[in-house]
This record gives sequence, structure tokens and C-alpha cells, in this order.
Amino acid sequence: VRNGLILEVNHALLAIFGGQPDDFLGRRLSDLVSGEVDLAGVPRESIGCRCDGSTVDIEIAGKRYVFQGEEVSVVAIRDIAQRKRDEAENKTLQRQLLHSQKMEAIGRLSAGVAHDFNNCLLAIFGNGDLLRDRYREDPFLFRNLSGIKEAGQKAATLTKQLLAFS
Repeated sequence: VRNGLILEVNHALLAIFGGQPDDFLGRRLSDLVSGEVDLAGVPRESIGCRCDGSTVDIEIAGKRYVFQGEEVSVVAIRDIAQRKRDEAENKTLQRQLLHSQKMEAIGRLSAGVAHDFNNCLLAIFGNGDLLRDRYREDPFLFRNLSGIKEAGQKAATLTKQLLAFS
């Protein structure tokens, strides 16, 4: 590149942008690449415009040289579309892994709560049954103690659902 005009092309550029060498020779580099090219040799990501009008993710870097008494730049362009797709897929997989880890933690927590709650229910059922046997002759107390047992059975059903979730 001299004065922003393309002087030479190689097969790698043709593979990225399509077309023939004559499609590029004498054209401005800025027609192919968005933004400025860093001629300090530091690569940067950009968007390239292919001959067919489509775009491609690229990495571009340039370096200034003096060749036969004139200042020219050698510009390296690399297609990074696959790398971008891989990075996007990696981010998706990381989000899925994080979600999976969160769900696993919730499952473990709910299982622990369900087991602890089951232990409490066993004490309620055991003592409730003892009291029901003791006050079987008192209809008022027996009915209330039976209500406690029914509520405990509903709580046991909820515990089973919590365990199934975990």
C-alpha cells in the first residue's frame, strides 16, 4: 500500500475478499476495510467488505517501510470469522454451564430442606399418633389431633414434591 492505494495482493487476500488481483490493484484500502489501519504493527479487529458486497470479520495490521526510496506499507489481513463464531459459542456454553451449576445448587438446597422438614414431620406424626391414641375417647381433641395429622400429610406431600424437584 502506498498513499492508501493497494499496489500488490496475494492469494490470502483473494481468499478472504474474493475476486481477482485486478479488482484490488489501484483501489483504496479504505474501500475494503472499515476504520483506519494502525501502521504501528498493532493488529485490530475490523470489518472487511468482500467483492460480492458481503462483510467479513477481519484482523488487520500494517507496518511502514521505505522501499526504493518511497514509503510503503505492508498490510496483513486475517479472516477471524471462525474465531468470532467460536467465541460466541464459548460464551453460550459458559452461560449454560453457569445456569446448570445454579440449578444443581438449588436442587441440593431443596433436597436438604426437604430432608430436614421430613425429620420434623416424623416427630409431629409420632407425637400426634400417641396423643390421638391417648385421647381417642374425647371427640373434640381427637378431631383436632386428626386435623394436625391431615395437615402433616399435606406437608409430607409438599416435601415429596420438593424432593422430586431436587
